[in-house]
Amino acid sequence: MNTKLNTKRIDLPIVCDLSVFTPEERKNHIDESTELFTNAKRVIEIKNGYAFHFDYSDAKFLAIARWMKEDNKCCSFLTFEVAIEPFASGKEAILKISGTDEMKKGIWLDLEKMGIQLKD
Repeated sequence: MNTKLNTKRIDLPIVCDLSVFTPEERKNHIDESTELFTNAKRVIEIKNGYAFHFDYSDAKFLAIARWMKEDNKCCSFLTFEVAIEPFASGKEAILKISGTDEMKKGIWLDLEKMGIQLKD
């Protein structure tokens, strides 16, 4: 029996498949995206994407996880990471979204539509 894991990353087409949502689910996802990202205390450009910092709470951490699960349905080509990190001002929940350079540009276009700007 071969127990070796195939850990080679695959490159998926850069296509958001919004058909995975009903019209109501899509509206809810857009509303949740806007709510989440407009409330980031910092938005930092990273090598292959962006890091969004939020004041930590259990509710915020779970909201980020739910949002990631939903966004991954339509944008499975992106990489999502969430972490809890200590800072002098307190714990922060950090959502990192990354991909290729082309994906990074697409992420930024979506953020601009929501009025999001880089902020340290």
